[in-house]
Amino acid sequence: MPVHHLLMAEDPAYAANRVQIENQAFAYETGTVE
Repeated sequence: MPVHHLLMAEDPAYAANRVQIENQAFAYETGTVE
């Protein structure tokens, strides 16, 4: 996962998209999908 960590540190768009994906996954897991 070195590439993932590099992208998280250096690419704001990648980091923002990753946060969105994580939040969506959490919403599905907790049943709070909008």
